[in-house]
Amino acid sequence: VMGYTATGPTVASGTRAGSGQVSGSVGAGAGQRLLPPGQRSGPVAPALPAYISPQDEAYKAKYGQPGGWDLLRVSPAERRRLHWLQVFAAALLTPSLFYELFSRLPFFERAPLPPDPAFLPALLAMLPLAPSGALLLNTDHGWQRSALLNRFCAGLAITLAALGILEPTWHSFFQDGAPPLHALTLLALAALAGTLGSSQSISSRLLAGASWAMKRFRLPTLALIMIIGVSLGLSLALGTSLSLLTPLAVAAGATVALALIFRIDRLIGHP
Repeated sequence: VMGYTATGPTVASGTRAGSGQVSGSVGAGAGQRLLPPGQRSGPVAPALPAYISPQDEAYKAKYGQPGGWDLLRVSPAERRRLHWLQVFAAALLTPSLFYELFSRLPFFERAPLPPDPAFLPALLAMLPLAPSGALLLNTDHGWQRSALLNRFCAGLAITLAALGILEPTWHSFFQDGAPPLHALTLLALAALAGTLGSSQSISSRLLAGASWAMKRFRLPTLALIMIIGVSLGLSLALGTSLSLLTPLAVAAGATVALALIFRIDRLIGHP
């Protein structure tokens, strides 16, 4: 009906004033109208949209947004420690997986352990695998080729130095005793050296110092790097009996030294 207005008490909450002015909120049923917000009185509870559940909002506040992967509420320092622990675990598991597969080859009656010469290939495989595993999780390099090569070469050098120093030290104190503990110590040290050597701070300092020395004393620096690499490679073979695989350790040390030299030359020519 045109021009019809409700004259009865149509107030849902509130009272009808004597002057005909309505206070409160008016129901929106048949024959009723809603008042503008400015004419409403009393507190109005914020209404959630129909598709939002209060329980869902409480879960989001407690556990985070759906699809996220932030299960722990930790401080930035704790988060950094957890990150480096994960990087170390990756550097440890990568050569461990290789050793597990290598030891299951059909021509091994039992898993090779030092001083068995068959353990030497597994030991040499730790050199590239430990820093590679660390770089898989420590992705602050942004997957840039130059940054990856810098940190991989530094990780190779640090891992070779750590294992090359440990082998004669272990042989001096324990001789050929405790082969499982010997292998586990080598694996843990390789993971630690690969993690530290492939980090941004240590790798940049190592390459910067080597570049400085090569710019000023090129031939002595080249000779020193090669001598150290070959010596460390030879010391890797001290924990195993002499065999046809012994020259392989020397070649591995020389390869790491050459990789470091070529990378430093590249950085000097294209800084």
